[in-house]
Amino acid sequence: MTKWPIILAAACLPIFAGCTSKTVHPVVPAPTNLTEPCPIPHETWETTDDIVRESQLRGEALKQCNAKLDSLRDLSKAERESSNGE
Repeated sequence: MTKWPIILAAACLPIFAGCTSKTVHPVVPAPTNLTEPCPIPHETWETTDDIVRESQLRGEALKQCNAKLDSLRDLSKAERESSNGE
């Protein structure tokens, strides 16, 4: 039996060992005020004004939800930047 496969495998070990290193990023919990469900306004419609009012309330709710998402993105970006600086 030839020893070449064993020698070749032993010679390649240092090469393959370098491929196993990974960068680990810590998981930082998001503030609870940013992860609370977004309310969906709902009213009983009796007039066209009721429909308009609900549409405006839903628009404001969407703006608030998007502001929460922006805050989460900013938090995530800041965390990535601080971990890259170490």
